[in-house]
Amino acid sequence: MIFYFTGTGNSQYVAQNLLAADERLIGIKEAVDNSLYHYETAKEERVGFVFPVYFGGLPTILIHFIRRLVLEGEKPAFLYAVMTNGGGPMAADRMLRKHLESRGYPVDEVFSLTMPDNCFLYYDVASEEEESQILAGAEKDLVLIRNRILDRTKTDVSEENRPDMAESYRSGIKEQIFTRAAYPFYIRGRRTGSTEDINIPFFGKKPNIMIIDDRLYTA
Repeated sequence: MIFYFTGTGNSQYVAQNLLAADERLIGIKEAVDNSLYHYETAKEERVGFVFPVYFGGLPTILIHFIRRLVLEGEKPAFLYAVMTNGGGPMAADRMLRKHLESRGYPVDEVFSLTMPDNCFLYYDVASEEEESQILAGAEKDLVLIRNRILDRTKTDVSEENRPDMAESYRSGIKEQIFTRAAYPFYIRGRRTGSTEDINIPFFGKKPNIMIIDDRLYTA
């Protein structure tokens, strides 16, 4: 059984490629929309979570789902996660372990998979050549990850063997301060001849993303 959340399709692609013939693929958004939080686990069943890293941590909807998740039946034989990201997991692995273990579900392994970065607020979008190279590397890494999942390979995640990154600390304290949810954009369009606030902006009282005359601006 694989639970997945996807924003632009990367994590959905990964989840579909990890799925074994006898496994279930469950969309977290659809589960939340329909309040589906109870799932039966069979003997020797693997349970996976596939999702993108948002702002160095977990998507808000994933935290919402985990806090309500109930796995009934047999204990998962191997519980793992695959985090798609454009520049590293930062604190996402620690956050995931914390939330799942608080529900009584210890994590056996967490994998990080680099894919084209969708965070264009802080970084330049990769060129077509760079994107092709990243995707080619991701395909190779995905094969290795799939094999480790099938073999149920575990690594030592004791504190002394975890990287001590400043980003982990900064992202950890920001977990409840900054949102990792997605909201509609603020759009000003020449074609419509009007200015329209679609919804609340991402931060503060001003929109942080604007499209003016077909050009993208960030605050």
